[in-house]
Amino acid sequence: MHAFNSPHRDDRLRVEIHTGTHLILGTVETRSRRLADLRDSLASPRLPVQDARVQPLEHAEGERYRREERLLVSRDDIRLCIPYGCAADSPQEEGDSERTSAHAALVSLRLSGMEIDGRVFVEQGQAAGDVLQREGGPFLALTDARIRYFDEAISLPFTAETVLVNRAHVQQVVPRDDADRPASRLRKLLIIAQA
Repeated sequence: MHAFNSPHRDDRLRVEIHTGTHLILGTVETRSRRLADLRDSLASPRLPVQDARVQPLEHAEGERYRREERLLVSRDDIRLCIPYGCAADSPQEEGDSERTSAHAALVSLRLSGMEIDGRVFVEQGQAAGDVLQREGGPFLALTDARIRYFDEAISLPFTAETVLVNRAHVQQVVPRDDADRPASRLRKLLIIAQA
């Protein structure tokens, strides 16, 4: 259920929003359907979501939902936002020429009731565990993300190409090595078995 079909105009971006109590699927108006535009929208106190399908988390995999033509979601309530079909931003496009020395680091973010593993861009010389202290707005972008609710009755683990995580909800940042990822461990075991 983590992907959905919804008619949308070219200036709308499909999103999946997770709050502490609800899963919201809908569209958000953006200037050009880029990740930076969605981040700008999320910097406002309220995010207007159109054509929304709202489900309580305890029924996220079931059929209980309500439709709302327009819905204002408080930024403070948003734990994570998953965009679908948006163009990724390069460091140069974000207007920060110094970020060209950034590299992707693997981290685990722990939030209440969930864990997100993914890659975050960090500056050369910056520790991956310090990503919450750097400037960049209320939401932190992770790529190649794996989201896991501790209560699998809410949702089974799933992946997302990009996820924006509300920094205010992050309780812990744990830097990881690629060797910590299950797929990397499996690759290493296969290499050892072939040797």
